[in-house]
Amino acid sequence: MKRHHENLTRRQFLRRSAGGVGGVVFSVLPGCGGGGGGGRSKASLETPKTVFRLSGRGRRISRAAKAHNANHLFLTIELADNNRAHPGDRSRIVPVKLSAAEFNRLFKKRKFVDLRKI
Repeated sequence: MKRHHENLTRRQFLRRSAGGVGGVVFSVLPGCGGGGGGGRSKASLETPKTVFRLSGRGRRISRAAKAHNANHLFLTIELADNNRAHPGDRSRIVPVKLSAAEFNRLFKKRKFVDLRKI
C-alpha cells in the first residue's frame, strides 16, 4: 500500500507534533501542582506594583541614553521625565510591573534605582 506524504513546513510540523504531545502530557499528569496548597503562594497573590523606566525602543537614541535607560527605574512618571540621560534624550516613559517583594527590595527609602549599584 502506497502512503501519501504531505509536505509540511517546519512550523506546521512543530505545531502538529506539539499539539499531540501536549494532549498526552496533560491527560497523564492532571493537577501535578505539588504541595496541595492551592497553587499560589502569598507573594503571588499580592498585586504587582507599577514603576516607570525610559525606553528608546523604535527610536534613535545615544549610547548614553541606552545605558541610562537599561539601568534606571523610577517611582513616578515625573521622576523619569526629570532624570533623562541628557537634554536631547527623546526616550519614551513606559510602565513596568514589579512584584510587591521586588518593589519593596528596590524602592525601600528610594525614589529611583540605578540597577548597576544594587
